Amino acid sequence: MAVFNVSNAAELKDALSKANGGDEIVLASGDYGHLGLDSKTDFNVKYSSEIVIRSGNSNDPAVFSSMKLGQVENITFDGILFDYEYSSGDTKYSKPFLVTKSENVTIKNSEFRGDVAGSENLGTAQGLNVKESTGVTVESTEFSLWHRGLIVTDSSDIKVLNNDVHSMRSDGLDFAAVQNVLIEGNYIHDFTGSSDPGDHRDFIQFWTNGTDVPSTNVTIRDNILDIGEGSWAQSIFIRNEEVDNGRAGEEMFYQDFVIEGNYIRNVHLHGITTGESNGLTIKDNVLISAEPNLDDTANAYHFDTYGDRSLMRVPTIRVNPESDDVSIKGNQFFGSEGYAERSDDRIFDTQTDKGIDNVPNGWEISNNSIDASSQGPAVPDYASSSSSNNNSDAADDAAAQAAAEAAAQAAAEAAAQAAAEAAAQA
Repeated sequence: MAVFNVSNAAELKDALSKANGGDEIVLASGDYGHLGLDSKTDFNVKYSSEIVIRSGNSNDPAVFSSMKLGQVENITFDGILFDYEYSSGDTKYSKPFLVTKSENVTIKNSEFRGDVAGSENLGTAQGLNVKESTGVTVESTEFSLWHRGLIVTDSSDIKVLNNDVHSMRSDGLDFAAVQNVLIEGNYIHDFTGSSDPGDHRDFIQFWTNGTDVPSTNVTIRDNILDIGEGSWAQSIFIRNEEVDNGRAGEEMFYQDFVIEGNYIRNVHLHGITTGESNGLTIKDNVLISAEPNLDDTANAYHFDTYGDRSLMRVPTIRVNPESDDVSIKGNQFFGSEGYAERSDDRIFDTQTDKGIDNVPNGWEISNNSIDASSQGPAVPDYASSSSSNNNSDAADDAAAQAAAEAAAQAAAEAAAQAAAEAAAQA
C-alpha cells in the first residue's frame, strides 16, 4: 500500500492519477476547492479496489467547496469537510456535491455544511445528491443548514448509517427508485423551518412521482427522529404518487419495506405513513406526541392554524389499504391526552382517514399500545463515531454500536413497562 501526502489541489490530482487500489491519500489541512472526477478526467477513475482520501488532521479537516463524481469506482472519503457557501443565484435545487453513475463510494466521519440564503436565514441548496449509482455508503457524517440533506435516486445497495442530520429547511433524507437500502442509526432532529405552508418538511421521505421503477427491499431501523427545539416535520413519509394518481398499478407498489425500532417524537400526524405496498412490516416503533417549542416560527404557525389539541399534532401510523402482506405490531404511542384512547385510533387507513376496525385480508395488526397520559421514554442517546470522533477505530465503532443497541433496548423495555402498568391500572 502506498501513502500519498498532499497539501493542495494540484498534488491531490497528481496523487489520484498515480494511486492504485489499496492506496491512501492523506490531505493536509486547507481548502482544496472543487473536486471533479469523471470519464473525461485524464486518468482512470475506476480503481480496482478501494482507495482512501482522508484528512490528516481531524481537528482541522481538509475542505472541498464542491464535488462532482461521475463513473468513479472504489473511492472512500474519510474525515472531510464538504463546505458549501451560498452565491447569488443559487436556489434550493442547487447541487454542489454530486455522485452519479458510480460504484462503491463511501463517505464517512465527514461533514456536509450548508449555508443560508435570504432574510429568513434558512438553509438552501441540497447537501449530497446520489444518482444512478451502486454501493454507496454515507456513514457517521453530519448534515446541517441545507434545504434538503441527502437525496438518493435510481440507485441500489445504499447504506445510510449513524448520521447526524439537523437544521434542514425541508427534508433530511430523500429516496426514489432505490433498491436494497439500509437506513439505520441516524439522528434526525431540530429542523429549522419557515412558516411558509409550501415548505413541508420530512425527516425521511420516499416518493414515486416521475419514476417508473419501484423502491424495493428497504429497511428503516433504529433511527432517532426528534423535533427537539426545532420545527415540526412529517417523520417517515412514503407516498406512492404514481399509483395514487392512476399513472401506474401494482407494478409500482413499494416492495418489502421494514420500518422497525425507530424513536419518533414530533407534532405531526404523519409519524409513519406509507403508500401502496407489497410486503410491509411496521414494528416496535415508539411514537410520541411532543410538547413543541412555540418560539419556533413554523410551530407557532402550525398551532395557530390547527389548534393545540388538533389531530394534526399527534404522530400516527397510516397505511394505504390497497397494500398487501402488511404487519403492524408492537408499536407504542405516547402523549396527547386530548386524543382518542383506543390504540387502533392511532393506526389509520390513508384513504378514509379513519381507524382500521376491519383488518384487511393479508394484514396483521397486533400488540400495539397507547399511553396518552405519559410522554414516553426519553430521547435515546445518539451513539456514533461521527465527525466529532473522526479517527475512531473498529473497536470504537463496535462499542458505539453496542451502546446504541443498549440504549434502544432500554428505551423499549421502559416503554413496555409503562404500557403494562397503564393496562393494569385500567
